[in-house]
Amino acid sequence: MTTLNDIKERIKERADLASHISKDTKLFKSGSGFKACCPLPGHTEKTPSFNINTRDNYFFCYGCQRGGDIFTYLELTRGLPFMDALKELAEQYHIELPKTSEKGDFKAPQAREQSLELMERATKYFESMLHKGATPGAIAAQKYLASRNYTLEDAAKFRLGWAPEFGNKLAGNLLTLKKSKLGQDLGLLSRGRDNDDFFKGRLMIPIEDHRGRVVAFSGRAIGIRDNEGPKYKNSPETLVFKKKEVLYGLSRALKGARELGWLTVVEGFFDAWAFERLEIPSVAVMGVALTTEHLEKLGRICKQLVLVMDTDRAGIESTKRSLPLLYAQGFEVKVFADLGGKDPDEWLAEFKGSKEEVTRRLQKAPEGMEWWASQVIAESRDKNLNPLQIVHRLEELWPAMQSPAHRRFWLKAIAPNIGLSEAQLSAHFAKIPLTGPVPQKNTEDSPPEMEDDDYFPPSAADPNDYILQEIVALLIAHGAAWEKIHEERDGSLLHHAFEGTPLELPFARSLQGGEFKPKALVEALKKAGLELYVALASITENQEGPSGRDHRKLLRDLCLQFVSIRKNAHIKRLVIELKKSPDEAKSAQILQAIQTARKEVEELKKFSFSL
Repeated sequence: MTTLNDIKERIKERADLASHISKDTKLFKSGSGFKACCPLPGHTEKTPSFNINTRDNYFFCYGCQRGGDIFTYLELTRGLPFMDALKELAEQYHIELPKTSEKGDFKAPQAREQSLELMERATKYFESMLHKGATPGAIAAQKYLASRNYTLEDAAKFRLGWAPEFGNKLAGNLLTLKKSKLGQDLGLLSRGRDNDDFFKGRLMIPIEDHRGRVVAFSGRAIGIRDNEGPKYKNSPETLVFKKKEVLYGLSRALKGARELGWLTVVEGFFDAWAFERLEIPSVAVMGVALTTEHLEKLGRICKQLVLVMDTDRAGIESTKRSLPLLYAQGFEVKVFADLGGKDPDEWLAEFKGSKEEVTRRLQKAPEGMEWWASQVIAESRDKNLNPLQIVHRLEELWPAMQSPAHRRFWLKAIAPNIGLSEAQLSAHFAKIPLTGPVPQKNTEDSPPEMEDDDYFPPSAADPNDYILQEIVALLIAHGAAWEKIHEERDGSLLHHAFEGTPLELPFARSLQGGEFKPKALVEALKKAGLELYVALASITENQEGPSGRDHRKLLRDLCLQFVSIRKNAHIKRLVIELKKSPDEAKSAQILQAIQTARKEVEELKKFSFSL
């Protein structure tokens, strides 16, 4: 029996990895393979460090330390899960898939393929109706698009079409294919014996999945008929379309988002098109709040988003609902709401700025939680609430922020707006427990991006100092319960984390008489001129919240995270040295050091013990 692994190996043997990668970056011949500037999301470079082994069909980037086969590449660059990549490549290289596997992975493939085929045929039909202009409605649709500054070339790019205002032309087409039942299931035909067209007299907008396949339609009324119903009439959820999983425009935004490292998130189709015409990558949520399924797809492409939602009440509430989820998933978020009461596409049409000018405006937008705080403050002032009442309204936002740096930035930004000092706000919010996951940025699987001159030696200010701040805060606030911690494996992690940093000596001085003393740590920090760590710890010091056991687990997780980052940074420095080393003997030593360091990172992943 043919297995998934058999199919995977056949695809790897037949697929031309270099050809796929050449679509995203320029390749340079290097020996029997190729080199290139890395095309993977989150990594930009000017000197090629991305290598392609054409013999084994394998890639590896010495800059960002990522590598793999064609399946890995499609997942990293296009967000394709393994099964989607397998099906796409099998189709491209004419490899037949089994109807079912022993795990049932290919159940009902025919229904899915027939659905996609039918949606594609319907798309082409609607396109032809619009471009031919054979009915008064189609001509009206062309004029409507022109009134909004869209040409027929734009319509072809977005595959827009027209559903004739009368008759059952599409239905007749489907009936000849003996697919009327499937047409009903897909929302192309009305239920009933007459098999009438579901969409009539509407501008047709095809909705594509992340692979660019049409999975649904949205039909927009353009005011040519009386009683034509809602502005938008949409396909139902089907075998190939789940609204919570599909982001409009994602397949077209992939390349631009990889290059820029960010994209915009809007609500409507016209908003997405307006940004796309400026070559600013954009996706639309189509009237729903962002879901975890949406974020899984976006997270494979980039982690920086600019929300450009409508400024009506529904748009504001949708943005508020999305922010906690975005932060929990480790996204960096800005909210651009300076639209003058207009929709994003109307604002862009009036602003008439270049891509560079619009980008500058977007990047100056307030950070997500700062924007949310401004909304709470404005709404509270409309109700004549005093500063203390406003602070209480702001308390619901505090738990969504997990990093100390984020919390400090937020307090500093909002304090002047309510007439209180940053210290007063810190003292108040320190009593509010923090919940939710600790942000997992720059973990051992994704070392921080650095060029040659970006490396921080262990004794210098560390770019991930916010983690050290959190570690110190936990030690000061809860360390009294962990008197013998330095004698246990947790303690060895602390030694690793502090080693080579300004905190190494203060931590050693906090171990008095064989016990860890938080007060001694505070005094040692002050003596070493590190009062900042003590001040920052005050945000966490008086918090209620997790139990001592949970606090200690958090301490361990933070230490593991920080040590992993440091070790990966060390590996990257060695890789840079290796690339520059002209001496073979020295290169061999560096290579050995890299291998040793990588083994240490792997050991860290296995670091586990009971409390």
